[in-house]
Amino acid sequence: MRKTASQPSRPWPIRQALRRLRAGRDYGGAYEPDDARLWLPMRSQNSSGCCAGTSDLQVTQANSDGSAPSGAPYDYWSDSQINVLLTPTSTSAGTYDLLVTAAYDENGMAFSANPADYPSPRSNPGPIEVTQTAAQITRAGSTVSGGQSTSPNIVSVGQQITLNGTVTGLPAGVTITNQTWAIQGSPIASYTQALDYTTIPVTCSATSAPLAATPTGPQVTFYWIDGDTGSNTITYRVTYTALLSDQSQAVAIAYFRPVRPSPVSFSGTTTTTVPAINESNAILQQNGNPVPSLNFGYPDPDYGIQFNSSVSTTYGGNVALLQLVNTSRTITLTNGTHGAEVSGTYVLDDVGALFCQANPGNCVPQYSGIILPYPANKPGAFPLTDTPAVLLQGTTAGSANDQFQTYLMYQPPGNGSIWVTLETLSWSWNGAVSLSNGTWTLSPNNTYTANPNGSNSTTLPLWSGCRTSLTYNPQ
Repeated sequence: MRKTASQPSRPWPIRQALRRLRAGRDYGGAYEPDDARLWLPMRSQNSSGCCAGTSDLQVTQANSDGSAPSGAPYDYWSDSQINVLLTPTSTSAGTYDLLVTAAYDENGMAFSANPADYPSPRSNPGPIEVTQTAAQITRAGSTVSGGQSTSPNIVSVGQQITLNGTVTGLPAGVTITNQTWAIQGSPIASYTQALDYTTIPVTCSATSAPLAATPTGPQVTFYWIDGDTGSNTITYRVTYTALLSDQSQAVAIAYFRPVRPSPVSFSGTTTTTVPAINESNAILQQNGNPVPSLNFGYPDPDYGIQFNSSVSTTYGGNVALLQLVNTSRTITLTNGTHGAEVSGTYVLDDVGALFCQANPGNCVPQYSGIILPYPANKPGAFPLTDTPAVLLQGTTAGSANDQFQTYLMYQPPGNGSIWVTLETLSWSWNGAVSLSNGTWTLSPNNTYTANPNGSNSTTLPLWSGCRTSLTYNPQ
């Protein structure tokens, strides 16, 4: 008897070693399908007791005339050879013994080991090996696949996720020809922030690389920037598929729940002092001396805008603000020359440059250079302020039209973790002032965003260039 390979209808393929059992006239009688039975397994070498694991393998044998039935084209029954199709279940594995017996255990028309032996109603047992070809997904050496969507692996947004796909139980001669991944959610490949004032020009940028729609290879590394905010309802599926050289597939599925800090609040409180947009000598200095400036807000303890934030995290980590600005400012010098400072797009509002002059190669782009560590499962809050101003020293007029995007961001603990956005807040101020007969006069059309509120966001801040690198160009 020769067992042929079969392809069960389930996500992973099963391969079996083949074993031929001969039923020949020289060693006993010839059996027709109606006169003999295939016992399987008579004995499982993985367990004790007769007939253990019989339900592990389904038998499809030839028709009564010896022809092959539908679905088993290689089945065959003759005096010298028996082919049957054995289909293992998903739990069958190991070595099984098979034998053929007479339908009624009739002696005489029987099998024997050789012509000298006394005939037996049963053939010699023939072992077959059933091996499971199965895929799995591991992370940091632990298997994360095979679970249920209701019990996902819990991770953090911004956490580096490196997964490895493997296939076990490959039959001899079968190899992996291609490996692909499918990842739900909004995964990205990388996010990098850079700020270095020691380079020429200054290094000031943030870039993000998307993850391929179908990553390939045995390993994939990515970051989730979106996820669950305490509802315990968001679960993402990761699927690893290995294509084998025999054109079958091995598939493994893992479920993840990336957790975002929650609850989170973010808002801005603008100055209540009137006029909010003003001219004074109280904000800016040159060489230690006060100089006139056009301002949104007033000196401490007042401000132009105060950022109010509160964050509670599951894993702890770092929390910070980061601010981009799209600026357009003009001045008119005392000699009548006009100048304009225009970014044309959003650039980093690198106020933090003032806080890292002692070590300019280790500056951070976070607002005011402040990064606050947060403990796990404990809410924290911190206020920061901004009072933007336009230098008026040596001028007769000045204006500002600044559009700001302020990001409340979080970085989980762990090597390779990235900053992710929790909320964003948009605000602006638009003011002008002119000097006439030694007196500064504010424009009646000055405006600003009053008490803006933040909104939930996963958009990462991207920029190329710093606010402090801009200069006034003659107009």
